Amino acid sequence: MGRSRVPPPILGPVMTKRHALATAVATCHLLLVACSAARVIPAPTSIVEKSLRCYGEYSGAANGYGYFAPGVASQWGVTFSLYDKENNKWTDGPWSGDNNEVKLRIGTILSMFASDESREHLAASWAGMMFARHPKAKVVIVKSQVYILPSMAEYQSGERPHWEAVHVEAFAHEPEISGPEE
Repeated sequence: MGRSRVPPPILGPVMTKRHALATAVATCHLLLVACSAARVIPAPTSIVEKSLRCYGEYSGAANGYGYFAPGVASQWGVTFSLYDKENNKWTDGPWSGDNNEVKLRIGTILSMFASDESREHLAASWAGMMFARHPKAKVVIVKSQVYILPSMAEYQSGERPHWEAVHVEAFAHEPEISGPEE
């Protein structure tokens, strides 16, 4: 029969106090993230709860993680059809370059097309930008679209994501009106 081997004794602490504190802070942060993802956030009644909520907001731990939700918000887009005085047509989009921050801002502005009250104003603003970008354009047609994402059941039955026009509006560039000739 073999003798069982006894492990050598541990000489000193397994974890330093600094390491233990860092582990505790990381554990608390992950608990806040888990609570936020599960949408279990108690109403702040004490100073500790208020402090935790403030920390969660500043650190991002209180993010709702809505991208796991069954209903994801749709993406919005816009296209511009431009015509000059000879009736030549060309198209343009809102992007200018590959700057991710600019794309994020433009995406945020485009998402405002979801509001019925702001569609006409946004379309007019975009048309003004297109007239400034393309001085030869006489007509701009602004077409806002939403990217329709089917539910999982709809997708399994054959429906696919697609762009759907929501608002189409034409704008004409009128020449400046001059005063009476003297």
